[in-house]
Amino acid sequence: FNSGNTSVEEQSLYMATVNICELSHKEVELRCELTGNVAEGYSAGKVQLSQTSIAVRGQEEEIAKVSYAKVIFDIGKNTKETVTADLDYQFYDEDGQVLNLSGIHAEAGQIQATLPVYVTKELKLTVDFKEAPGAQLADMIWAIKPESVVVSGDASVLNDMDSIVLDSFDLLSVTTESTSHSYAILVPDGCENLSGVTRATLEIGYPDKTVADVTTHNIRVENASASRNVELLTQELSVRIFGTAAEMEGITGEDVAVVADLSDYAVASGTYMIPAQVRVGDGKTIGVSGTYQVQVRIPEF
Repeated sequence: FNSGNTSVEEQSLYMATVNICELSHKEVELRCELTGNVAEGYSAGKVQLSQTSIAVRGQEEEIAKVSYAKVIFDIGKNTKETVTADLDYQFYDEDGQVLNLSGIHAEAGQIQATLPVYVTKELKLTVDFKEAPGAQLADMIWAIKPESVVVSGDASVLNDMDSIVLDSFDLLSVTTESTSHSYAILVPDGCENLSGVTRATLEIGYPDKTVADVTTHNIRVENASASRNVELLTQELSVRIFGTAAEMEGITGEDVAVVADLSDYAVASGTYMIPAQVRVGDGKTIGVSGTYQVQVRIPEF
């Protein structure tokens, strides 16, 4: 036999027998057996499985033996945080015996199991205080009410937490003996505030604040052009300072330095009012109120 480029030199006939069996299908419950334990002081929630049933197919007499499927979830010893694992499952009959039936086909891969582990902790309420010269936390009387709250939540979130920061607070804003500020208590996402208190109050005061005006002649410029003689027209300046009575005692104008930076006036000429920085003593304990400037005359090149 020839047909174009194809030729058949020998032919044979074969017979085949095909058995066609009807496959059955059903859904079986997926169960989870836990092993291991949660550490003392912690609690576990409900196991979460990626699916709650498994579809199986096979011959009717085979899948009829399948009562349920099960994964074994080992959470380890003295677990202190949420555990997640990918697990294999097995099929069981109604007597709880493992079935090893090759004719059963399951429509699922590994099962992801998660056991949320919770902890209850008392978290201290704090404020991020911003200190400044003349406004040191050590010089103030303050309290946060309530001091703490009891929070329950995922151990992986709370294990490393000891406090809740309510907000930042600039101590320069404290000008009286007593003031109060209210803040919302925000617990981490997914956690529960068991105390039931939703707001905290910061009470803070500056019981020993002393304010004084001092006059200084200690005025200078810096970063001036070396080729020009800048004339400082402001010869004295009155500066308002503050601090505790002990820190302020003995402070005079000689302890106050006023510096005007001419970096931005390198090519300028004429008379200008230049912003000045004021520093008292070591610059750490005494604060300065207000802003200041000095007048200078810059000659032409």
